[in-house]
Amino acid sequence: MKARGFMRIVALTTTTSLAIASVACAPSRQEMSTDVASALPDAAARRTRWLGADDDKDRAVQDAVKALLQDPLTPDGAAEIALVRHRRVQLAYESLGLAQADLVDAGLLSNPRLALAAHFHQGSLPSQQATPPGLALDVEWPFLSVLFVAQRSSIAEARQSAAVARVVDEVLATAADARRAVVRAAAADEVGRLMRADVEAAEGTLLLLRENTKAGNQTPLDLAEEELVYQQALLMAADAERDATLARESLKEALGLFGGEGDVDVVSLQSLPPLPVPGPAVVVDPAVLEVEAIGRSYRLVAMERDLDAAARDLGYASVRRFLPDLDVGFVADVDGSDVAIGPSLGVGLPVFNLGQGEMLRRESVLRRDAAALQRAAVALRAMARQTAVSHELSVRRSVQISTRVIPQHVVVVDELERRLNGMLVFPSRVFVARRGFLQARRQETEALRDAWLTRIDVEQLRQGSTPSTMSQTSGTSATSSSSSASTKGHD
Repeated sequence: MKARGFMRIVALTTTTSLAIASVACAPSRQEMSTDVASALPDAAARRTRWLGADDDKDRAVQDAVKALLQDPLTPDGAAEIALVRHRRVQLAYESLGLAQADLVDAGLLSNPRLALAAHFHQGSLPSQQATPPGLALDVEWPFLSVLFVAQRSSIAEARQSAAVARVVDEVLATAADARRAVVRAAAADEVGRLMRADVEAAEGTLLLLRENTKAGNQTPLDLAEEELVYQQALLMAADAERDATLARESLKEALGLFGGEGDVDVVSLQSLPPLPVPGPAVVVDPAVLEVEAIGRSYRLVAMERDLDAAARDLGYASVRRFLPDLDVGFVADVDGSDVAIGPSLGVGLPVFNLGQGEMLRRESVLRRDAAALQRAAVALRAMARQTAVSHELSVRRSVQISTRVIPQHVVVVDELERRLNGMLVFPSRVFVARRGFLQARRQETEALRDAWLTRIDVEQLRQGSTPSTMSQTSGTSATSSSSSASTKGHD
């Protein structure tokens, strides 16, 4: 009869724990991956996946990546590849898995404790036989843990919300970095081609001066000066080749590709859609971009959720420090044919440790997160204004070189070639004009590259992500690891 009563109590405790655990259970990997994708404002970014959530779809995604690598990469194509191949995205998703685990743990009750003791009786006289041993059974359960399930869960939910915002920010940043890498690689390839053409032009001028010097039409000083120009052109071509190689390797890293996966072709900058000419209708207003960046920033949202979790954690600790540990249960004592059973109550006495250290730690975490949020907001405001101004100036410079400088160089080269046909100018002057045209083309390429890079920065800010140039200055307040134990059910 006593045993059946004990089993009923154990069954009741187990059922209660399972019920609360099922309510607090976090969504699956596939559901969380879908939630993140639905929060992404970019169409390409919405195709990102938490690998392992669905094996069939994972294989389909990898096949799509291989198909994209067969053709020259565009910025958007590079973004699609990076979102499924770069481990940076999967690392962000796994941090979401840790937040999911904390949320599950916060909704679980503490386990009951079972203690079993045996005591032996020895007769006082040698002739007396020892009596059978007695048994004591003590079952206790920390009752107060059930009272704080809701508060612990609210802390874990705030931190999970912060984790989701960080995943969204990381996905958008990964896509933007891949787009930048394609633009840089395309620009480096074009500059390398122009510098090789510049070497050919410098070599042609040098050969001509050597013949003129032998004929006595040029001085040795003229030849020496042109030799220096030729050597400088070789150095610039070598630098351009190095930059192109490094840009290709950076592109592979941004895509998440391994070294043995072959070379990656990229489109030319000239094949990209033309950027809008700056004007009242298309200019990026620094004040407007500042408001958009602050209002949509997922990084700030994550830090706000961290601050909210820290405030909730401090409130939880301020209440918990004055409530002693309270264990309830029952004790069964079997001594021979005598059986005694009754309730038990264990109370922790808050005498020496009143949680002073934990309170100081949580207060510091709260102040740190608040300061980090303010710092990040100030830095983001400055970055938004600087990006808007930089983009407008870069586009203006690109337009000026393309529409004013390059056409003028074409006019000069055409006129000099016409006069050369009439023996009115020296050939060396035509070579110099051609080299000047190539240098202008290099400036045009670099200006177009800068305009595209700043355009990507503007779009990233508008989507709510933070360009990587700010990532190292915004500070982190990722998780308050020193106080993460408060979200768990084992107090």
